Amino acid sequence: MFLLAVIVFAPLAFYIYNFNFYNKLYEKNGVYDTIDRNDAKKLTLNVFDYFKNKRDFEQFELKNGISFFNASEISHLKDVRSLLSKIFIIFYICLLLFFIMFFLLFEK
Repeated sequence: MFLLAVIVFAPLAFYIYNFNFYNKLYEKNGVYDTIDRNDAKKLTLNVFDYFKNKRDFEQFELKNGISFFNASEISHLKDVRSLLSKIFIIFYICLLLFFIMFFLLFEK
């Protein structure tokens, strides 16, 4: 059971805060055609920090003065942060329990 949770959540743990992964997606999907590259990077890193509970959400304005998130999207980001926190708690507890059980099993 612990191994299953680790297998399911490990890719999420690897990719969720990997800016290079998002950068490739931005290039592939033409995001940089409409949003400045530096704005996209700053926005992405700010959202990462928000999800990691390192900062409160800050309204972000693009270089042309347009606000990027509306109230509904900000509410959604709060829900996502809460969900991610719970997922990572489960992931790290399962990972720890898996290693404990692994070492106890092979210790004998």
